[in-house]
Amino acid sequence: MQRCWETVPDKRPSFSEITVELETLLQESQITGTDYFLTQHSNWRVLMICSSVVPPST
Repeated sequence: MQRCWETVPDKRPSFSEITVELETLLQESQITGTDYFLTQHSNWRVLMICSSVVPPST
């Protein structure tokens, strides 16, 4: 959406590009419950593994 404010008009998105972007955001916002968990599972897993690593003592 920041592209809408470009000083050079040719760099601004067209109306159809904005529509596609908004439709994508809407679809992503409708993911709930188990579907959301499954889409985020790998990210959470990595964070959990990293948080359980004990740094070496000096």
